[in-house]
Amino acid sequence: MSNLDQPRTHVFMLSLQRDLGHGLTAEADYNGSHCKNLYVQTDVNRFPGDLILNKGSQTRLNHNFGPIIFGRTIGIADGHYGTLMLSKRFTHSWQLRGIYTFGKATDDSSSNDNGTNNGEAIFNPLDVPFQHGRADYNVARRFTIDSVVEVPAGLFKNGFAKSVLGGWRMSNIVVLQSGLPFSVYTAAPFNPVLDSNGNVVGLQPGSGDFNADGYAYDLPNAAPAGAVHTGNRNNFLTGFASASAFPTPALGQEGKVGRNTLTGPGLANVNTELGKVVKWERFSVEFRADIFNLFNRVNLVNPVSDLRSSLFGKSTGQNVPRAFQFGLHLDF
Repeated sequence: MSNLDQPRTHVFMLSLQRDLGHGLTAEADYNGSHCKNLYVQTDVNRFPGDLILNKGSQTRLNHNFGPIIFGRTIGIADGHYGTLMLSKRFTHSWQLRGIYTFGKATDDSSSNDNGTNNGEAIFNPLDVPFQHGRADYNVARRFTIDSVVEVPAGLFKNGFAKSVLGGWRMSNIVVLQSGLPFSVYTAAPFNPVLDSNGNVVGLQPGSGDFNADGYAYDLPNAAPAGAVHTGNRNNFLTGFASASAFPTPALGQEGKVGRNTLTGPGLANVNTELGKVVKWERFSVEFRADIFNLFNRVNLVNPVSDLRSSLFGKSTGQNVPRAFQFGLHLDF
C-alpha cells in the first residue's frame, strides 16, 4: 500500500426561499460536492497484452506472485444537484409538498468490489481515470409529492360518528424517477485464435478479456447509432439491444463504450399510510395500515448487461411489488 493521502470532500450549498403567503413556500436549492483522494485498489501485477505475449498463459509482471492488490488514494467523485420545492404547511387539516431534483453524480468506482477477481472493480489498472463516469447510484431526475390529510373529529356532531370516523390521517408519497445507469461488459474468459506456432492472432466468437490481461471483466466498443433502444419499459422486457450490436475491440485493447453509459428503466411508485389514534383516560391505541406500491406497478430492475448471457438486454426482475403492513400500538 502506498503512502495514502487523506480523502477530502468539498461541499457547496446555495438555497433561496420565499414565502408566497396562504401557507405556501417556494424554495430552490443547489447542492454540490467534489471528493478527491478516494481509496482505489488495483491489481498491479497484471498488464494488458499478457495473454497475447505469452501465448494464452498469464505470467504477470512478476511471475513469482499472483494478484498484488495495491491501494492508492487517486479516486475522484463529483455530484451536482438542483432542487425545486413548493410546499403548503399543515393548515385546514392538510399539507402538501412537491420536490423536483435534477443533476448528476460521477465517480471512478462506486464500489471497491464487483464480486470478481479479488474484489477489484477497475478495468485497467494503468488507466483508472478511463472509467470515470456516472455513479451507480446516479438518478438524473426525481419528482416526489408527499401529502397528509386528516379528518377532523369536529366535522361530526354525533358522538359515535366522531369517535369512529374522526381523527383518521392519510399520508401519501408519490415517487417518479429516471433509471439508474449501467455498463455493458463481458465476464467471459479469454478464448484466443492461435496460429500454427501457438501465437495469439485473434479472439474466438464470444471471447472476453479483450485486453488480454487475465482479468475477465471488460468493456466492448460502442454500438452503432440506432442499435440500442432504452426509451420505454417494453425495450427492457424484449431486450434493449442484441449482444452482437457491441463490436469486439481490437486484439489487446479495452473497449471504448465507457462505464455506465446506458440508463435502466425508471421507477414510479405510490406508498400510502392510514392511521388513527384512539385515546382513553389511562391509555391509547394507535392503528396503522401501510400499503407499499399501491397500484402494484411493475418497476423493472436494470437489465442483464453481461454479453455472454443468453438473457442479455432483458430485465428479469422487479422491485418490491404491492405489500401490506398493519400495526397496532398500545400505550398505557
